Amino acid sequence: MTDPITNGGSGRNLRNGLLILGFALFSAAVAGVWLIVFIKGLSFALSQIPSFPTLNWLGKSDTEDVLRAVWYATPPTVAFIATLIGYHKFGLFREGKPHLTIDLSASSRTVSDEHNHIGVIAQIHNTSKVAVPVFNVEWEMAVVAPYSVSDILEMDEEFSTSNAVSNDTDDDEFPWRWLNEPSVLQYDMLVEPNEVEQLTFDFVVPRMIDTVVISLYVENVSGESNVDKLGWYRRLFYDINRL
Repeated sequence: MTDPITNGGSGRNLRNGLLILGFALFSAAVAGVWLIVFIKGLSFALSQIPSFPTLNWLGKSDTEDVLRAVWYATPPTVAFIATLIGYHKFGLFREGKPHLTIDLSASSRTVSDEHNHIGVIAQIHNTSKVAVPVFNVEWEMAVVAPYSVSDILEMDEEFSTSNAVSNDTDDDEFPWRWLNEPSVLQYDMLVEPNEVEQLTFDFVVPRMIDTVVISLYVENVSGESNVDKLGWYRRLFYDINRL
């Protein structure tokens, strides 16, 4: 199901074009200012050489002219460098990077004397300036309650023993009992900027279960590096209704 808030493709392209044009003009202005500084400095340097032929196109400059040119050139240069650092280091202008915001909600109902149904809804909101494909989605559910103190201590001991035997340091999360293996689903979905898509998933659990934790992971299939491909992860603790 799709609930588009706005498309805004033409407006986005116009805004991006204006930003590129503005940055190009700003870069040209900074380069022009420093060209003037260079010319004044060259003129001053050549004027200090005895019997050096005069180059009329350079004009005449003294020390005060060179320092004044450097003074006026410094503020736009600092702004230009700060813009580049912000773009490359701090991601202040990450318009080309995909980003999703995910909200999870759940509801439950009794479907038999032995089972409850849990329906989960994920609202996926594209808060970036580029379209984001949604392809690989992983749903998981773990039981949180009911567990007694003895049950938790027993699981903790089994977990510590298994890690000591296998020397496996990658799996460092407490082993809450999963109802089933993670469900990996493949979708063919493209979430446009400022658009919201809805994903749903259904779990059927024994009625003895009181609380579960539901996890959702959306892979970033458009990421260019291993860091970008980490994707987006959300989880929800849910208390099952007793009706």
